[in-house]
Amino acid sequence: MPIHFKSYLILSILFSLPLTAQAETDADRLMNFAETTYPALFAPASQPTQTIGNEWVYRVYPETSSAIGVQNSADVFITGPAFGKPFGELVPVGTLSSLLTLLPPVETAFDRGRKLYSNCSDSTCHGSNPARGQNGIFGGRSARNTRRNIDRNRGGMGFLSFLTDAELEDIAVYLQSF
Repeated sequence: MPIHFKSYLILSILFSLPLTAQAETDADRLMNFAETTYPALFAPASQPTQTIGNEWVYRVYPETSSAIGVQNSADVFITGPAFGKPFGELVPVGTLSSLLTLLPPVETAFDRGRKLYSNCSDSTCHGSNPARGQNGIFGGRSARNTRRNIDRNRGGMGFLSFLTDAELEDIAVYLQSF
């Protein structure tokens, strides 16, 4: 069966299939990047990620009559008039693994926590190197603990009240490495 016919059959039933909720996958990361980088091709952004069994993960963009999908967690295809093909005729663009190498690296909670700690710490409080355990820094391994200390201005930490709970979680992840 030619790939364009198969893809047409798959894409023709897109809106009748149930959506599946899932954590961001490599395919989602690629599709998010495509939406952000090429908004004229993939609009409107933030379309739901859909699946067909374990074979296809894809998104359809009704405003631009385009779609992007990953087959078998390996091959990436696009379709639509903007790519010189009618909707449903797939255009291969590469493998997921090779395209992911072109994306900016994913910043982890550890990375964000390290950056936040280095921006918020000074040598008179907990010091620039948490491994030294200065002034009870290991209590910061719990974001809840840190929030309580900030709220109570323990050790003068009240000035850190601008930090969000998510940022305190990131700092805790960083401090857990010591």
